[in-house]
Amino acid sequence: MLLSILSLGITVQCKEQADQPTYLYAKYPIAVYEYSIKQKRAKKKGDPPKQVLKKKRKDTLVKAEKVKLLPMTEQDKMIARLSKKNLVKIEQSDGTIGYLDKKHLAGQPLVIVKDKLPYYKRPGSIKLGRLPIGTICLTLGTNPQKTMLKVFCGYVWINEEEVWIANKWIPRKGYSVATKDIDQARMIESAAEIIRKYREDEASVDELEVEAATNHLEVIIDTGGPLALAAQRALWDSADSQDQVQAEEPSDTEKQDPNDEIGQTEDGDL
Repeated sequence: MLLSILSLGITVQCKEQADQPTYLYAKYPIAVYEYSIKQKRAKKKGDPPKQVLKKKRKDTLVKAEKVKLLPMTEQDKMIARLSKKNLVKIEQSDGTIGYLDKKHLAGQPLVIVKDKLPYYKRPGSIKLGRLPIGTICLTLGTNPQKTMLKVFCGYVWINEEEVWIANKWIPRKGYSVATKDIDQARMIESAAEIIRKYREDEASVDELEVEAATNHLEVIIDTGGPLALAAQRALWDSADSQDQVQAEEPSDTEKQDPNDEIGQTEDGDL
């Protein structure tokens, strides 16, 4: 009797865990599409009609935006096969449902809050460089000892050039997974991009946008906090203070690594 109760309890627990929704996050701004299957008339008489996909752009995710993976119906699986991509069905926070390739998603986002955090090609290898404070990354996995995280950061501005950082490793310290810090880092990135474009070509950016971006950064600097230095650098362009890092051009393997371990955690500690 006792064994039966224990067995039932384990079964219920496993089912509850399986029923937990899976959340992933966008690695970078990426389009979400709506797909439908259409029958195309065969060119030769007597041949069966050909199935083709029609797609319509529904929305664009921002970097580190959270989405929920939905179960794939037989129709969804057919759409994925016809697309010849690893499509997944996702739901955004406002209820919008669409499809995108799973390679554009990763696990829990984080933001670097310790300046010059080192990153490595693999655990135990030599240091490749240092990440500046305010860098947003997404987790791809951990090493067996749980001492390092495999991350995707995308292009990062270091010493006034963009460095591609993907499938690299960082120590499990010097970062925050708090939503408020990640949101603030996104705002700093956006403001920095506006100011950078304005400095390159004043006519390409509305002065009101520049003023708003400057005001946002000044507020972050004045209130202090873990990302005040990142805001200060974005405002005063003091990237010269960062260590020199050799830029790496992304390889096809790094851009589309099919073996990435993708996390499935909710917001919380890593």
